Amino acid sequence: MILSKRLKQVLALVLSLTVLTSLAIPVAADADTRPFLSLGKEQSDQERQTVLELLGVDPDNLDDYNVLYVSNQDEHDYLSSYMSESLIGTRALSSVLIVPTEEGTGIQVTCQNINYCTPGMYRNALITAGITDANVKVAAPFNLPGTAALVGAMKSYEAMTGEPLSDESKDAATNELIVTGDVGDSIGDMEKAEELMALVKQEVVEKDANDENEIGDVVDKAADALEVQLSDEDRQLIIDLMKKIADLDLNIDSIKQQAQDLYDKLSDINIDTGFFASIGQFFSDLWNAIVEFFTNLFGGGGDASSQVSSEPVSSEASSETESQAESSNAAEQDDTSSKQESSRPASSAAPSKAPVAEEPTSSSGDETPSKAPVQSEEPVSSQNAEQQTEVSSQAAA
Repeated sequence: MILSKRLKQVLALVLSLTVLTSLAIPVAADADTRPFLSLGKEQSDQERQTVLELLGVDPDNLDDYNVLYVSNQDEHDYLSSYMSESLIGTRALSSVLIVPTEEGTGIQVTCQNINYCTPGMYRNALITAGITDANVKVAAPFNLPGTAALVGAMKSYEAMTGEPLSDESKDAATNELIVTGDVGDSIGDMEKAEELMALVKQEVVEKDANDENEIGDVVDKAADALEVQLSDEDRQLIIDLMKKIADLDLNIDSIKQQAQDLYDKLSDINIDTGFFASIGQFFSDLWNAIVEFFTNLFGGGGDASSQVSSEPVSSEASSETESQAESSNAAEQDDTSSKQESSRPASSAAPSKAPVAEEPTSSSGDETPSKAPVQSEEPVSSQNAEQQTEVSSQAAA
């Protein structure tokens, strides 16, 4: 009986602990879902008041937020390798509010008083860092580059998930933000720069491209598809960045989900590069070789693929074939007669055959260059246009 009583006491204690634990779990979960607010540490009181108003945060209710601070030293630690000291500045002023959202909703970014980083730049960089499913608001007390906000966003996300982002992810994200800005300045179109970076990143991750030449091929074809003219310097910056991104083991489905609207816009663009392009070229060359073999085998008459077809031939087609054969026999007889006549002494009619070899090429040959522009509705790069011009010139010659 004593043992039974003690057993009941132990069971009661276990049940009590289980109930307390189950009650504690929702409290922790609620705390984790609070928005994260990252403020520039060097802000004055007035500047902070302005930022909070722009972010829609009531200063009297800061307890409703997980508040962090980013210092100017934090900015230098993250950014000094990629941008000038003057652009980083001496005070961290831009701030960011991150509100977690449901899985699958992606990253949405809005900016106020930010004159260097665009919403697309932030979003692409945050995806590279590994941040998912959040509404991100960035604001500054007056027009500023907004570099401190990226640092604050990454620090906030680490606190929000309880897991640190890898140094490689944070470095690649920061690098991507700066490279996108540099390319956008060079080509004079920040939106195009954002699309280019997103498209190249998709291709590099999806096709597991990590070789410099392979990545360079991706960059070139993406730039052609988007009609972007890159300088050699910008091209190399993108290649170096993508080599870092290739080592992050990012998930392509997650990338597309976090910026679905952007990747839906780019979905019609198909870039054949690397290994898959080589496979396609191999089979293309193989098919051409097979066609050439059968063309030579059957004396070059017609399309070789149609001659080796195994499809049944209808009676109508058979009759047509017999008629063609009869015409061919008649032509051979005429040819034999011509040869017999040619063995006779030359007559005055012989020279009349010479001009036949000098007749213009057939109309089908003349029409080839004029049909080229309608083969595809996709834009043609300047390099391809030059090649087409050269081909047309050769055809005309």
